[in-house]
Amino acid sequence: MEHTQKIMMSLQTMTYSELNQVFDEYDLCNALVANLTAVLERVLDLDPDAVQLFINSARASSATEKAVLTPLRALLQTLHHSLEFIKASGLIFDYLFVDSYRYEQIFRLFMANAQLVATVVKMVTEHAKFDSVLKCFSKNKEQARSAIPLVFAKVFFKMLTNQCDAAKIVFLQSQTGVKTLKSWLTTFRQSRATYEIYLYCLGTVPALLTLSQSYNEDFIDAGYVSLLARQLISFQEEDNSSYIGMVTPLLLALKALVTASPEMKEELKVNLELINVLYTAVSSSYGNRSHTAHMHLAGTILMCELGHEVFSKVIGERLFEMKQ
Repeated sequence: MEHTQKIMMSLQTMTYSELNQVFDEYDLCNALVANLTAVLERVLDLDPDAVQLFINSARASSATEKAVLTPLRALLQTLHHSLEFIKASGLIFDYLFVDSYRYEQIFRLFMANAQLVATVVKMVTEHAKFDSVLKCFSKNKEQARSAIPLVFAKVFFKMLTNQCDAAKIVFLQSQTGVKTLKSWLTTFRQSRATYEIYLYCLGTVPALLTLSQSYNEDFIDAGYVSLLARQLISFQEEDNSSYIGMVTPLLLALKALVTASPEMKEELKVNLELINVLYTAVSSSYGNRSHTAHMHLAGTILMCELGHEVFSKVIGERLFEMKQ
């Protein structure tokens, strides 16, 4: 952590021209991606169970056995430094990409490296492996959770929402891009601990749909509308506090889907359960400026996109209930 902080402080003290010069002269973009990819592959090759077995057996040995303790310390230090390097690299990307208009030249240098997108995707996909490796040397193994997947989920979000389309093109042209994102939306939705990662993944849906209509078929085939509709309904049913936080980005993602494709719009229009949930979200959030105003606005936008006739029946039923 100390090394990471020093690196970030050094970056923050550099001017725009100094950063550009350093990255250009030393080819830092390609060097960083190459080293990051190499370290990642080594970490993913590890068998956490075998590592844990070695650590347990070494700690059970006599404290005076130098032949046992030296390899143990070396292993723990190597693991720690490897994870720190991966996390530090993600924080560097995060810092540079968050202000990518300012660092556009550096951003485009990174985007020219075809390996970067694949490496970032792997960082998020292998979230369980990072947690398992971290547990090997964590005191509180039950709550050990690596920060690496979240850091790179942020990086992924910033890469895909950037004005440069390079990352979006690479991701969508891969054979599994759309399916990978759907698997993330399914996996990270399941636990409160990964809700933030889920939100960053959800935020990439509208960005990807802006690239080209030729990719819309992939989202239709992958069943994005039905997946997000089920998730919106389940958030309302399961936990109201989670529902408040999750419903707005879900509504915006659904709006992007139905705007991109008439087929996806028709699919959503006939989902009566979703229509009821959507109308409830909009009507119940009206007038609450502090917590649910964003939900009301996003829901109203989606309702307008679907058309008034879709909601005429549910509105009539609610009016009848009120009169009763």
